[in-house]
Amino acid sequence: MKFSKREYILVFASVILVVFYLFYHFMLIPQFDRNQQLESKIVAQSIELKTLQSKVKILNAIQKVDKENQLDLGGMPEFLTFIGNQSALYGIEINSILPSVSKTGDAAEKSIVELNLTGGYLGLLDFLAAFEQGTVGAAAGEINMSGGATSGPLNIKVIFNTAFN
Repeated sequence: MKFSKREYILVFASVILVVFYLFYHFMLIPQFDRNQQLESKIVAQSIELKTLQSKVKILNAIQKVDKENQLDLGGMPEFLTFIGNQSALYGIEINSILPSVSKTGDAAEKSIVELNLTGGYLGLLDFLAAFEQGTVGAAAGEINMSGGATSGPLNIKVIFNTAFN
């Protein structure tokens, strides 16, 4: 049986399409899936890295507190862990953390934590909203924002009144 030139071309094109389909199905699709898994691992580990960096900053801030004026920490570690996790989640950079004690007129002490943060408006808004939903025992007493003229990052100073003592 003799095939015409047209039939040879059709058979050749069909073989090429089958080879391409097999290559795509068994080689490219698994590679794309593996790339997506690796990308999601990278995102998860970058969030974990930011969380760990925030925790290191928190620990450094606690170590800087003068031994004589050291706070009764109570729930402070949970509060600082919450701050570190939320800042990493919303892409907020913690510039400084200053824990202190304030004495009121009746000699009662109350813990105050001053945060200096940098980040985008929506990230800062979500960060502050997380305190309403969280159970960390702190309320923002004073909030000062600056910067962010057009699309730049905002600088924010938040003073939290805590219920740790």
